[in-house]
Amino acid sequence: MRYGLDIGGTKIEIVVFDQDFRVINTARIDTPSDNYLHFIQTVCQLVRQRDRQYSCIGSVGIGLPGVQETRSLKQISSNIPCLTGQHVAYDLAKELNRTVHIDNDSRCFALCEALTGAGKGNARVFAAVLGTGVGGGLVLDGKLYRGASGIAGEWGHMPISAHLVNQYGLFVKQCNCGLYGCLEHYISGTGLSNLCQYFLGEALQAEQFLKRVADKDAQALHVYQVFIDILCTGFANLQLTYDVDIIVLGGGLSNIKRLYADLQQRLPYFLFKGIQAVPIVQAQFGDSSGVRGAALLAN
Repeated sequence: MRYGLDIGGTKIEIVVFDQDFRVINTARIDTPSDNYLHFIQTVCQLVRQRDRQYSCIGSVGIGLPGVQETRSLKQISSNIPCLTGQHVAYDLAKELNRTVHIDNDSRCFALCEALTGAGKGNARVFAAVLGTGVGGGLVLDGKLYRGASGIAGEWGHMPISAHLVNQYGLFVKQCNCGLYGCLEHYISGTGLSNLCQYFLGEALQAEQFLKRVADKDAQALHVYQVFIDILCTGFANLQLTYDVDIIVLGGGLSNIKRLYADLQQRLPYFLFKGIQAVPIVQAQFGDSSGVRGAALLAN
């Protein structure tokens, strides 16, 4: 059996897969985020319960927010406070007496979609998450590419184009990472609300904003064009840097139906002349991609 765990700031989801990767069992519990020992005990209890239930020693793969420091393997930049600076994989492996595979939740999403989802059959897949924040993962020849420092795929912290800042008179904010003008402040769900606040004077949620776009509100259409252009500069940078075969989108904003045609129409303006825009498609497994990818880490 394979156990995939998707651990967020509020919930832990565990899914049991059989050897044919069919879902056998799923459960969700609250994440114990303030006490590290309690966190380790909770995860171990979930795993051991399934070991007993299925009379096996299942493989364990975990998707976590944040990243692991490459050399020390300590967890850093996590939105689960008690994990920061801890050797989570080592401590779980010691308690469970087996290897525990841990990676960034966005990379788990990427692995799932590259191997079994919308990117299947492509050698070079970039998967981009447009949710509350922005994340991503690069899969080359069926394997995650993590980079020298373990930060590959963090495209949300690419800087916004100076040309677009000047063209649209955009704001430039300091990010929590310490940098200025990170794409995440413009193209995430929160970023789209930032754009609405800046141009419309209201921090609209995506659903409210898209209704105005559908109603052909002139100001909303302008904001949407700004959003598309910023998003296209990010995807153009990814294409020019990695020359991927396909980009797969996940996260809440990936459900905007008109997004895909609009991106394909606009993206060539940000590429060399004669270069064909990379296909951009919606994830096949949606919110389940992360936990499926976590289970695949043990491959």
